[in-house]
Order: sequence, then structure tokens, then C-alpha cells
Amino acid sequence: MNGAAAAALAGMSASTLQRLIEMPRDELAAAIARALDGTTTAVRLPKFEESPLHAEARALMGENFLGIPEVLKTFGVITQAEVDELVHIPFSEHTLQHCKDTHLLIADVGSCIQELRKMRPNLLIRTGDTAWDKPFGKRNPRPSWLLIRKTRVPGSAYKTFEEQCRLLPALEDVPTARQLVYATMVTYVATGRVLCGHFQVPTSDFDEIYRVYVGATEDILFTTVYRGEDSGPRNPDIHLITMQKFDA
Repeated sequence: MNGAAAAALAGMSASTLQRLIEMPRDELAAAIARALDGTTTAVRLPKFEESPLHAEARALMGENFLGIPEVLKTFGVITQAEVDELVHIPFSEHTLQHCKDTHLLIADVGSCIQELRKMRPNLLIRTGDTAWDKPFGKRNPRPSWLLIRKTRVPGSAYKTFEEQCRLLPALEDVPTARQLVYATMVTYVATGRVLCGHFQVPTSDFDEIYRVYVGATEDILFTTVYRGEDSGPRNPDIHLITMQKFDA
């Protein structure tokens, strides 16, 4: 292996390397050539056909269903292993029916914030001294599904985080920074809509002793991640967004 190839492989994430392993030989050669050119390390699956279960969920949720095709539109890449993990949707039909107008159902491949930024660097910036190399930026959970509110929780402004948590609907929770960043990216690229637009959202993550927040702009999307104090002044621009817990 020459030095350029070794350097290219060393710079790839584990998930990108797995995608390379799964590729047919001819596609692998093209992907390696692109990587050596510095253009991209992304690889693609063949044409994807949605499963009957996913098609049923899409029919129920309508435009609020963002499945594997929307993930491919956003990031251009997904592995067969990730597709296999996403076969089951961990929400009952009753829950989806109840949330179809208020929530987004999003296929989540589990990429950490560091990987999301590598795949779409134009959509993610950071502010302050919050760094991607902190534990919250490197968490890489298994692929699953997010059922996340489209809009802020009513009445959640002008409250501390503790006061906001008292407004949590039954069977809902506060998302992680990674989940919010991921959901914001997929929603924006797939639909043009913006979560966290022009306001900040507290997450369940901490950067040292400070809570991690996520925000986004409405016009040209820049998702930002920063840290703040739970007990700071009650702010009209900090609102809660929640997600549904698994029930199936």
C-alpha cells in the first residue's frame, strides 16, 4: 500500500471503512480513487426499495416520515448493516397515530457528531469552547428511530431546565445533542424545514459541568452546539423539544 492510500484509510471513520468492506469490487475501486483525490470517502448502496413496514409507516405519518431514502439524500451513504438494524420501528401503531401530526419519525443511523460534521461540514458549526472531541461528540449508538417533536413544547420559554422538564409529556424524554443535530440535518436537507430554528434547545448531554445546547438558523442552516448553565437567567429564546420513548 502506498503512502497516499495509507493516509486516506487512516483518516476514515470505522463506519466509512465498513461501507468500503461491503462494496462490490468495481465500486470499491472508484471509491478509493475518489478518496485519494480528496473529493469524498462516501460510498453508496445500490438502489434502495422501502420495506412494506416502512411503507405503512410512511403512509400513516405522511411528510413527517423521514426514512432511509431521506437519510441517503442527506448523507449519501448507508451500510447494509445499518439498513438491517432499521428494519424494526420501535413504536406502536397507536403511538404513531397519536404523533403523526406533531412529531417526525426519522431513521437514525447512529453516527456521532464528529462523523456528521465530516459528512456535511457545511451544515454544522460549533460556538464557544464546546469541542467535538468531548464524550458527547463521540457517542455512536446503534441505528434506531427517532420520534421527535416538530415544534417547541408550549410554555417552555422563560424557564430553567429543571422547570422545563416538569412540562415533559408522558412517555417523552429530552434528546441528546447528537439526536437533535442528526434530526435537524435530515429534516432540513430532506424537507427544507428547520428544527430548533432561531431558538436554542437544551439536551440531556453535558460538556464537563455545563449542559449542551443545540440551535439552528432558519435561512441557511447552520446547526450549532454550545454549552450553557441550567440555572442561568430565564431566556425567551430557550425552548424544549422532546422525543417519544420506545414502546414497541
